[in-house]
Amino acid sequence: PVPMTLTMKDGVIRPIENPNSKLLIVEPPQLDEETGQPYKDLYVAGIDAIDMGSQVSAQDSDVSDFCIVIKKRAHGVSDPKYVAMYKDRPRDIREAYEIALRLCLWYNCQALLEYTKITIQQYFINKGYGHLFMTRPDFAISQKSRTRSQKRLIGLPATEAVIRHGLD
Repeated sequence: PVPMTLTMKDGVIRPIENPNSKLLIVEPPQLDEETGQPYKDLYVAGIDAIDMGSQVSAQDSDVSDFCIVIKKRAHGVSDPKYVAMYKDRPRDIREAYEIALRLCLWYNCQALLEYTKITIQQYFINKGYGHLFMTRPDFAISQKSRTRSQKRLIGLPATEAVIRHGLD
């Protein structure tokens, strides 16, 4: 893995090596030869978000960090693998949100998020990128209470069944 910083200018993401960065890139996005863009749905992001940075944390003992991983799905004969990861609790949480946004754009992927994390959702929506969050997967919606409004919910509830599913 190489520590990187992702810059964005005019909507173009550029990686720059940065030994002080907490963003690690194992592999850059694989590009479609016809479009020059990362393949759609080849990558998926998982975000364990926090709603505040260390500068506004109620206590110093709160050890929660913001974390995002990008996973490349099975492609051809290649097995799935993690290609990027970031874990930190910056003073200003918007720094973590911006890194997550740039990763999702660079890898052309959507992110799965715990649905109670409202601040990051609002950050993406305010920047015009609310579509980068996945809606709630079918396995996380009760069979007896499937409604149209539940299908539009963003993210997963942190229930015992969902946690067990993730661990399996």
